[in-house]
Amino acid sequence: MPKLLEKALEKRWELQRPFVFFSHPNERFVHHYWQDDLQLQKTPIQEVNGFVLAPFELQNEHPFISDAQHRQYNRPEVKNIPDNLALPKETHDKESFLALIDKTRKQIEKGTFQKVVLSRPIHLPDASGHPVAMFLAMLSYFPKAMVYLWHHPQVGTWLGASPEQFLKIEGDQLYTMALAGTLPATSAPQWSSKEIEEQELVVEDIVQILQKQFPKKAITLSPPYNRTAGNLVHLCTDITVVASEFSLNQLTKALHPTPAVGGVPSEKAKRYILDNEGYSRGFYSGFFGPVGKHSANLYVNLRCMQWSTTNTTLFVGGGITRKSEPEMEWEETQRKASILYNLSLGSL
Repeated sequence: MPKLLEKALEKRWELQRPFVFFSHPNERFVHHYWQDDLQLQKTPIQEVNGFVLAPFELQNEHPFISDAQHRQYNRPEVKNIPDNLALPKETHDKESFLALIDKTRKQIEKGTFQKVVLSRPIHLPDASGHPVAMFLAMLSYFPKAMVYLWHHPQVGTWLGASPEQFLKIEGDQLYTMALAGTLPATSAPQWSSKEIEEQELVVEDIVQILQKQFPKKAITLSPPYNRTAGNLVHLCTDITVVASEFSLNQLTKALHPTPAVGGVPSEKAKRYILDNEGYSRGFYSGFFGPVGKHSANLYVNLRCMQWSTTNTTLFVGGGITRKSEPEMEWEETQRKASILYNLSLGSL
């Protein structure tokens, strides 16, 4: 394990001043931005050079850490994910989550929505994992994910490994993806009609949003393909737009929340989520990543956790459609939580 990275992480943690460490998918390096003061900086997305952390409920300004002070380190070597990972213990929350799935499915059958993404927090008051150790492990176990560790005394400590690109901008090209459907990672996953339909809904909704801002001929779709994320695999379609003019701020507001974390139609699904989930998602299912005046590399904040000295909270969710079976959806969220759950217990 690169000792320079480990020492830098330990130093920043001891100082307890704002910092972020992150590494892009398939990247050899880990980037580090930090502050020497305790100021909470907030700004509209397109006006900064730094790392943005945006919540599920977007505001006009988001917390960020400037890249004025930055370094990079070598990323640790990849490790294989152990077999037979322990799953979070089934709690009293299971029945209420199953009931919410059933209620949501009935609303979908009535035509209120086509899809709603429901989530739940998993509270682990006895977790023994330390953020520095968990982040280093994530770098090894999730080579194809965007891995990050964010700390700010006024915001909290968040870390995760997201497989989903929210928005990438390079020159005149914009890139996003439609990611949906989840199965255990195998050499040949067998997708059901439920998962195929769910992913198609995500593609259609994102394309409709983009067509309101760009000509149809400027939008290109890849064929659906399997995208591995740790011990899971998802259906993914890459979406590329060529455009000479656009507003990053307007784009993020138009695309968020994507149907992969909100639902279809977007506004109705978001309101339903806020009224029915029974907790605040915070930064879970928001977006994060480095931005500049003419660039952005943002990811959806999935496979993440919030850490504190008294409690660690994991966040998991899944897309509900008319074909969803409550027990299977519960099991999917358990699988999604498995690696982070074991990391939080200090067992990986």
